Amino acid sequence: MAAAGTTRQCCQNSCRDQAVKKQTVSCEDDDCVCHQGKTPLRIWNFAPHKGMSFLFKSTANMLIRKPCKNCKVQNHTVVEENLLQIQNRLGISPDSQCPCKENLKEPHKVYAWTPPGLPADKIDEYFAQLPNNKVPRWKSPGEQYREKQLVLQLPKQDLALAYCRYLDKMHHKSFEDFVNMRNELALDIAYVREYLDKPKECAKCRGTMLKGDVAVIAPKFGESICWHPACFVCSTCDELLVDLTHCVKDRKLYCERHFAEQIKPRCSACDESIDLGYQCSSP
Repeated sequence: MAAAGTTRQCCQNSCRDQAVKKQTVSCEDDDCVCHQGKTPLRIWNFAPHKGMSFLFKSTANMLIRKPCKNCKVQNHTVVEENLLQIQNRLGISPDSQCPCKENLKEPHKVYAWTPPGLPADKIDEYFAQLPNNKVPRWKSPGEQYREKQLVLQLPKQDLALAYCRYLDKMHHKSFEDFVNMRNELALDIAYVREYLDKPKECAKCRGTMLKGDVAVIAPKFGESICWHPACFVCSTCDELLVDLTHCVKDRKLYCERHFAEQIKPRCSACDESIDLGYQCSSP
């Protein structure tokens, strides 16, 4: 099934003595997104994690995912049936009156995710402005795109110490300080305003947004700043910010992954953040 490739040895403290084997696999699961491309997938051969949920300070109810037994990819139908709402994952209180912090009580019949608080016609208007292959309709490429971005933009090892496999105990306090700083100062969830009461300028493309248009609002920028739905993207990867979850640094939008990489480098082998002056070698 899998042809073993080369073995990589991380030379630094956080994952020293942990052999990381790279291998090629060809997934046999018809539901797997890697299978749809009909090409082998290059992956890191880490042991699959156990389905658990962790609570830590202001981050709660982590998404529980089951990796494909063959490809270890987490962005297909082996994901747990009920993805917890992203606001629960980030520990945002359901009692808040802000539209971005409303909990959806029932799944939408058409979409795997919708901007909370919008009426049905405005939900359709919002998604009509996104590329069709990124609209998260159930059992569509857009749903798979969203699931992939959840994994990429919100890496679990950035959100909870329990998921950090190679972080030395001496760096635990530094990690917790980073999490607290990020959650307090940078991390937030935007919301979609149902209609603009007057024309506005999009903060990204500088195009005109007309009166009555739906608009994305990021509270940390203030209520007067808005974006076209398709313009609310990460400044680094230029991908749609998944479920409107974002971080802010120097008045720029980032997904959590790329925000974290503004603060600390990331190990290319284990994908965990590492302290400055500390780097994993890779052949």
